[in-house]
Amino acid sequence: GELRQALAQARAKLDHMTVELRCCKQQSHIDAGVTIAREQAHAFHLCKAEEAIVDGSKQQHALMQKLAHKQAAEQELCIEMEKVKRNAAMQRSESEQLKERMQNAERFALGARTFLLQHEGTALQQQEEIDALRQQEARMSEMVTFAAVMQSLSALSALWRIATSPQMDPSRSRLAEHLAHELVKSSNNLLPPTDELVQEPLRRVLGDGAAMSLGLTLMHTKSPTT
Repeated sequence: GELRQALAQARAKLDHMTVELRCCKQQSHIDAGVTIAREQAHAFHLCKAEEAIVDGSKQQHALMQKLAHKQAAEQELCIEMEKVKRNAAMQRSESEQLKERMQNAERFALGARTFLLQHEGTALQQQEEIDALRQQEARMSEMVTFAAVMQSLSALSALWRIATSPQMDPSRSRLAEHLAHELVKSSNNLLPPTDELVQEPLRRVLGDGAAMSLGLTLMHTKSPTT
């Protein structure tokens, strides 16, 4: 809209200058020196108007390129999010299978304990079965839940939105670091902070070195609790 308004003003100015130039030519027989000076002034203003039109065209081209890059980034984000959703669906299926196997194992362990009690089983065998059940329960507690997956996707989507936001925003770095921490907390190692899906938006905001440094720091702080 502003470019069109500038073009309209430039054209109106050109038309006005043309009328003035025609008047100047009519007065050229009266004062040749004044006419030449006015023509030079008109030519100067005309060049400035043409330069303004060229600059406006360049700005429009740059805006179109930025829009194309943003659309490409959004499309890439959609593709990556679909991959994460498929992986989450596979993990839910595996979690259900593991839960079924655990239930079968619990039934088998119950039968085994009954059998051992009836046939004077040793305490060591009973303890081994209990330890195995505890290990299976621990593995189940580490499985990624659907709520955790959706929370991770939400944090990842927000991180990508920050990465595609205007670079002059002073809060981009702080928000990106905060979202990276939230992503690590919620993902339960589904999306490690050094993974390319997390590193790419961090690089766009923080730079290559700072993004990898943050990822390694988050991995280090996450590992003792996982």
